Formats: sequence, C-alpha cells, structure tokens
Amino acid sequence: MSERYFALRAESRDMHPRIKVNEVVIYDTEDTAEPDDDVVINLTNGQTIVRSLVSFDGDKYRLRSYSPAAASTLRREDVKACYPIIGRCKASFFAEIEAKESA
Repeated sequence: MSERYFALRAESRDMHPRIKVNEVVIYDTEDTAEPDDDVVINLTNGQTIVRSLVSFDGDKYRLRSYSPAAASTLRREDVKACYPIIGRCKASFFAEIEAKESA
C-alpha cells in the first residue's frame, strides 16, 4: 500500500451486512468523505470505527451502523480523521497480496 491508501480489518458486526466481520476495507487518506460513503473514523481517543456517513455539518458527524441498526452523532472535536472506504476484499485475498509484497 502507498502512503495514501490503507487497509483495515473489520472486527465488529456494526456494519453487517454491508461490511462483514474480518473483511478488509481499503480507505483513502487524501480523499474527502461524502454523505452515504462508508467511512473509517479515527477518534481522538485512539479508537478506530467503521460507519456510514449520513452528514457532516462542520460541528457534528451523523453516522449510521447496521447491526444493530442505529444512528449516532460524533462531535468534530472527538474525530481525528474521517476517510472514505474505496474498496473491500476478503481477508485471505489481502493476506495473499501482503505475502507476495514481502517475498
């Protein structure tokens, strides 16, 4: 991966069935997330979450998860970064790519 694109393994069911547990998401650190994008959010407390972005008004992020279906809001000051997810793959596929790159 380059410095722009990163991968993250989904470890919770929060986004199921859109994103499955152990599925790998690829996100773009140089693109801006738009409403209806699935996103990776880095929180100021060090946690990282995956959600669907409903809206951002400059002060608050409105988010959606799917399992269970829920809406949530995060204050801007609690969010370090919000990146759009640009792809998904099975963990086994990503592991194969990593193995080839390290060989």
